[in-house]
Amino acid sequence: MYGAILGDIAGSEYEFDPVTAKDFPFHGFITDDSILTVAIQYAFIEYGLNPTTEQFSKALDKFALKFKFYKGAGWGANFYGWIADPHPYGSKGNGIASHVSPAGWIASSEQEALQLAVRIANATHNTDEGRRAAKAIALAIYMARNGKTKEEIGKRMKEFYPTMEPYSSYLGHYRYSELAEESVPQSIATFLDSNSLSDTIKKAILLKGDADTMAAISGSIAEALYGSSAVEGEAVFEAFGLSLDSNKVNLLRSTLKSFKELLLAIGHFKLSESSIGDYWFSREDSPDFK
Repeated sequence: MYGAILGDIAGSEYEFDPVTAKDFPFHGFITDDSILTVAIQYAFIEYGLNPTTEQFSKALDKFALKFKFYKGAGWGANFYGWIADPHPYGSKGNGIASHVSPAGWIASSEQEALQLAVRIANATHNTDEGRRAAKAIALAIYMARNGKTKEEIGKRMKEFYPTMEPYSSYLGHYRYSELAEESVPQSIATFLDSNSLSDTIKKAILLKGDADTMAAISGSIAEALYGSSAVEGEAVFEAFGLSLDSNKVNLLRSTLKSFKELLLAIGHFKLSESSIGDYWFSREDSPDFK
């Protein structure tokens, strides 16, 4: 799930300001994609390895309420309404694919990955398209972390998206869309064309689409195949062709470190009403948990 968070951070500045060159600067922050990814992981910690849709819904709502007024979240209008009335609203958007990744890591079989994905989707994206997107990404992650090749993963993904084309077919021709059916196959194709976690995220951003969400989706699969060690070092920065001053590098490292501490904290302790604030990186617009 670090791949999803890193992809979200990296793409956050480029959702409405697409890059125009292969080497581009990085000024990222977390959005709803990271927040809800952590919420799903929390559901497994709080309720065990087999949560119900209702339990996933409770976890999503708990985190959404905490971050409701964080301006970097970028909540969609429908989901923002869901926070006040957490019932599924028939979404066909791509958000479900960006935060389903913990299911692919928790599952002990392909069938379980698919079942968990459906339960997560039914909390908000209770449509055939929402469930299809969730199942595809959870299965891809499960396959990747269990040693399947990109060719094997790609073949299975074609069962979900028969018209999916190679990444090269989308680059330079893709049009922005927040619909799952118009962004999830492109995100999968990005991963299939990659050679590392950072390469995957960079290529997702270069599509000039819903950059944070698509980078989170493709990054979540890439982490399962390549590992997340790149998050720890300079390789990420170098692979992005970044020209960061020391302050920005430190901010990025602080952001990632804080999320790791957050995950570690909720992995060992119950989430209290104020504990997230203790692990939030220093920002003027960080949420108030008092």
